[in-house]
Amino acid sequence: MRDRPEDPQEDRRDELRRISYGTPGEPPVAPDRPPGRRLLIAALAVLAGIVVWVAVVGPTRELLSPPRGLDVFERGRTAEEQELADQVAAAAGLGPDDATTLRSVGRVFGYAFWVHRDGDDVCLLSQRPFWFEWVTTCADIEEFREEGLSRRIAGDDIPSGVRPRRIRPDDIVLVTWGPRSIEIEWEVLPPS
Repeated sequence: MRDRPEDPQEDRRDELRRISYGTPGEPPVAPDRPPGRRLLIAALAVLAGIVVWVAVVGPTRELLSPPRGLDVFERGRTAEEQELADQVAAAAGLGPDDATTLRSVGRVFGYAFWVHRDGDDVCLLSQRPFWFEWVTTCADIEEFREEGLSRRIAGDDIPSGVRPRRIRPDDIVLVTWGPRSIEIEWEVLPPS
């Protein structure tokens, strides 16, 4: 019992103390944790979310990305490659073992470009349209990793129907396939 008259300010103060510190023998209420602890828990949850995102999205993105450079030989053949590989191998004079490693790396200006592995060598095959011979350029794996493979094509060897206007007949087109290439790449070199 109180021997003084009730003071609303003191009652409020006592109530706030009970809320903040609890009453003796009573466990603190869960929202009564210090804010620093909640912040630490939130930071750890965000960090765990980032770790999970990196662990899942990083490899998934790599799996969904097309292969680059020598990784093209790690993937299976596409339906088009299955259908055309034997024809390309026979026309290019490749053996049956080389034919199994043939992969298409694209077409540029009507030219077809394929690659294959021959032991420690990597080869780029190209053919001008309409029954021209296959041209082969090879390099060992280390040389390929440093420089890639390339083929020079004279501008006047590109059929006028597929030659872009910016390529003049006296220009040279350098076509390359390198260690970071997804497919065949090209650039125009000025006439020498």
